Amino acid sequence: MGCQTAIAEQIIEQGGDDVLSLKGNQETLASEVEEAFIHADAREYEGVDKEVLETVERGHSRLETRRYRTLGDLSGVPRSTLWEGMNMIGLVDTRREIDGQVSIDIRCFIGSTGISATRFADAVLRHLALSRLKNDDTKVGLKNKRLRAACNEDYLAKLLFEWPENKEKTGVSGKPNIRKAICDCPDSLIP
Repeated sequence: MGCQTAIAEQIIEQGGDDVLSLKGNQETLASEVEEAFIHADAREYEGVDKEVLETVERGHSRLETRRYRTLGDLSGVPRSTLWEGMNMIGLVDTRREIDGQVSIDIRCFIGSTGISATRFADAVLRHLALSRLKNDDTKVGLKNKRLRAACNEDYLAKLLFEWPENKEKTGVSGKPNIRKAICDCPDSLIP
């Protein structure tokens, strides 16, 4: 799903909440969101409606730290008025260390979920899991994988954090881990 005002409006009209990732097609809005966080940092978040959540995941020679930050102050984001129901902006800082190699990623989001960092993190992780499922080149059992990820947090965690990012480096594809998790998951978890 792309980050378009019409999509956001439709989600709100149908009673849903959205958290939309800002990519190249929304460069100006992404810059405004980054600037809003820079200004909030400079003021040490004084008088700003905000939440922060940090998670740390370890496994398979990998250490991943994510910091989810949300702001309810949209005054520094002039384009926020173009988005139906937008009441928060979010930033995810991800630091990955795999076998001594460090990478850092920063992603910007807008949403209508309020400033709960926990709710924001949940939405971002579910989107990431679905993206990984969608990109599974075999497409075998995709429907079952989606169902299991949606209803089982342990399976979702396996999917997110046991999938090697670099097949060449590890020599093993992460897909067998997903297939094994499907086989080990009790049938009672499938709706």
